[in-house]
Amino acid sequence: MNVDIWMLSAYSEKAVAAAGLIMQINFFIIILFTLTTSGMAILISQYLGAKKEKEAGETATIAIFMIFLFGLFLSTFFYLFSEFIVGIFGLEPAVAGYANEYLRISGTFCFVEGLSVTMVYILRSHGHPKVSMFTSLGANLLNIFGNACFIFGLFGLPVLGVTGVALSTVVSKFCGFIIMALILKFKTNIHFPITKIRHIPIKRAVEILKIGIPSAGEVLSYNIAQMVTYYIIARLGTHSLEAYALLNTLMRFIFITALSMGQGTQVLVSYLVGAGEKKQAFKKTLKYLKFAIFISFTIAAILSLFRVPLLGIFNPSDEVLNLAGTLILLTMVLEPGRAFNLIIINALKGSGDVRFPVMMGIIFMWGVSVLFSYLLGLHFGLGIMGVWIAFSMDEWTRGLIMLWRWISRRWEKKVLIRHLEAADTEAH
Repeated sequence: MNVDIWMLSAYSEKAVAAAGLIMQINFFIIILFTLTTSGMAILISQYLGAKKEKEAGETATIAIFMIFLFGLFLSTFFYLFSEFIVGIFGLEPAVAGYANEYLRISGTFCFVEGLSVTMVYILRSHGHPKVSMFTSLGANLLNIFGNACFIFGLFGLPVLGVTGVALSTVVSKFCGFIIMALILKFKTNIHFPITKIRHIPIKRAVEILKIGIPSAGEVLSYNIAQMVTYYIIARLGTHSLEAYALLNTLMRFIFITALSMGQGTQVLVSYLVGAGEKKQAFKKTLKYLKFAIFISFTIAAILSLFRVPLLGIFNPSDEVLNLAGTLILLTMVLEPGRAFNLIIINALKGSGDVRFPVMMGIIFMWGVSVLFSYLLGLHFGLGIMGVWIAFSMDEWTRGLIMLWRWISRRWEKKVLIRHLEAADTEAH
């Protein structure tokens, strides 16, 4: 999506604003898929830590089948209602037209995204994170080539603009999915559902959802809150909308670093608590948190220092450049706070303590982030600067509460596979 926004900046500013909206919707779609994949990843890692490979394989197989069915449902939904969804945001006609073009195509094929995300989680849980990294890199290079063809009309192809970029993105994701499916088949003991699904206990699906729904709830709440905030920003005008889209493009490089560390922390904590090494899980998480805060602040400082030439890549207007440039300076406050949540929340989920982050997330995302975005941004007239202040208030307050939860060590009583084994014993 970052590549799409960058390349569309050479096509139309309004297309950039539209792609920024679709980026938010795309992240929302991925979060819907994590209702299954996050629960699956936590269970697989704890099972592998406890040396229960058969149960880990069964969990992965049923998750692939569930994601495929859910993905087909979502694809049908976006094909039928993409125009209605875009219309909710009240965009100006040109921006809305571009957004609808992109969403109709990307949403219709979102089941491919779901299967790809599932396979990434399985490969990570089995200790193969580099596979998904190199596959994603290859898919991105293919996407860049496809975008160039459809934006600049290379090789005599028609200039399709946003439609061409959406098609290029879908094709590149599909190619990445095929490669990961083949690697998954030969590098793990996972069997595809079409041959093995009948032999897997239905309780595996129930286990995944029991963990996945509350585990993904915190992230789902965050993304819904982001969609509402996007609506607030849209009320501030197209310049604010474009500045937000450009800023998000750069901030992803800070966000994705801490997010990746958080995902790695979840896998390692799950494995350690499954193996009974809770003390190691406690110490390592605090070590990872310190490093994530340092990295987030350092990257934010570098982006702030070079904000003008970096934003200049997208050829923004002077007003958009000034807006986005000012907000980048605030990322040095915002991003270290976000690191608390990305590391500690993933550690809590990995240990099995999935309900507390959801509860706190709903309270603070809506009671602080969304509420104060409206109050500071619209009511008190601070504009998008007020929205950024509200984001920082939410991340730091919620992050410190999550740190208290981890230090309290209440999560040690939440190890999942032992609860499941106890339930199985009682049932027998």
